[in-house]
Amino acid sequence: MDQEDIFASTERSGDGLPYYYSTPARNGLLQQVIHFIRFGEGLPIVQGRSGAGKSTLSLQLVSLLQPEANVVQISAAAFSEDFTSLLAEVAGDFGLPVEGGASSGELLVALRHFTRALADDKRLGVLVVDDAQELDDQSLGGLISLLQGQQIGGSGFHLVLFASEDFVSRVDALGLLDVPVYDFDVPSFSPTELSGFLRGVSGREISSEGVQSLWNASKGVPGVALSLLNAQSQHGLDEEVEAGRAGGFAGGLPVAHLVAFSVLLGVLIWVFFAGDDGDQKAESSTSQRVEKSIPLPPVEVKEAVAKEPKVEPERSEGERVVLDTLPEGVVESVENDVAPVDEVSVSSAPSEIVQKEVISGGDQPAAKVVNEPKPTAPQKAPVPQVSGDERVIEEHERYLLAQNGDAYTLQVLAASKKEALLQFVRRQPNSANLRIYQGIREGRQLYVVIIGVYSSKEEALSAIADLPLTQRQSGPWPRQLKTIQADIRENRRK
Repeated sequence: MDQEDIFASTERSGDGLPYYYSTPARNGLLQQVIHFIRFGEGLPIVQGRSGAGKSTLSLQLVSLLQPEANVVQISAAAFSEDFTSLLAEVAGDFGLPVEGGASSGELLVALRHFTRALADDKRLGVLVVDDAQELDDQSLGGLISLLQGQQIGGSGFHLVLFASEDFVSRVDALGLLDVPVYDFDVPSFSPTELSGFLRGVSGREISSEGVQSLWNASKGVPGVALSLLNAQSQHGLDEEVEAGRAGGFAGGLPVAHLVAFSVLLGVLIWVFFAGDDGDQKAESSTSQRVEKSIPLPPVEVKEAVAKEPKVEPERSEGERVVLDTLPEGVVESVENDVAPVDEVSVSSAPSEIVQKEVISGGDQPAAKVVNEPKPTAPQKAPVPQVSGDERVIEEHERYLLAQNGDAYTLQVLAASKKEALLQFVRRQPNSANLRIYQGIREGRQLYVVIIGVYSSKEEALSAIADLPLTQRQSGPWPRQLKTIQADIRENRRK
């Protein structure tokens, strides 16, 4: 939990939530997140530094959504090393029956069925995860997989993550799901907003100078400002006690008078002794600075003069002769700099230089030499790669169409990015058993990964335990093959 929440918990609002200080920027952030949940699709991520107030914002979001949605809020920090317990907690909070000893794969299947029911019934369910940076990549991917095909504006399942700075880069690096990601940064307080917030938390007025000092040191981050305020309050109290002991008079005279007298006496002594030799010291120090700086200019001038001939030959006709007289390292660097000039201005280059590249011929052969690399084979290299992948998918689809439609299979993953899905398959230890087909869902083309052909739904469910960990955590679920065959045929008619 953020430091803002720890300090703010000393004062609670009427609804029992930790103290939330309303600002236009923070209210606007919450309204944008709610807008995406009501009318759009995607994954909102709210990120900010420690002490920014992410935990308070997550609770405020839950309070705003509760009248219209089934909302669950959970902190991933309590389950950072136990993803199964996190899923069990989420399922229980959504009201799903949870059997003891259920695996993470089984819990993901149950939650996937729940999200499909939400979409079918036009109901809205929202999971708000605080401290999402505590999840590892596999757990994070499994949680985000619940969004696959289950988001409809105003209904279905939605996920909102609150995490530390730059967390969105981790989500982008997963690259497995075609889920739009919308990142929001927690806004800091202005000096005026920080003053109101500190007044609400501490219950006392703080001077404008004190608030400005706190804002400069904290950059408007409330948790940092509260820590500084707490430290300054204790330190200020100690200073007042010490000042009370040491203050007053010393030797019958006020301390301020003694200090002023000492300063005046020191000035008079300095004027008396320093008046005569001040100019001499200034002259000697000036001469020392001049003497030290005299040897430096000739060295810099000599180096500059020695380097100028090495740059000048770029525009001379005797270029090749000059380069031959230079060291090998200098020749290579200069030739690299000169080469682009020859290529750009080949029509205006001297005939001797062109003839060094093409012995017989004038300007026209030189133009041909420059143009020859254009129709090269590497431009067509990606074509066999793409066609090869498509042939693999066609073979997989023919295999699936030939199976008994009453049988079952396990859907492992689905995404609209074919390349990302193919990379996922290639990384799997059982890639030879995974098959891909292209279908349509809600008017969008999807590439789906499935595994196995099973005689019954129960047999397919029992086979989940034999899958690799990454595939189990993605939430595989059984599907009847005739639904997949229908998807393939519908896509081919498009």
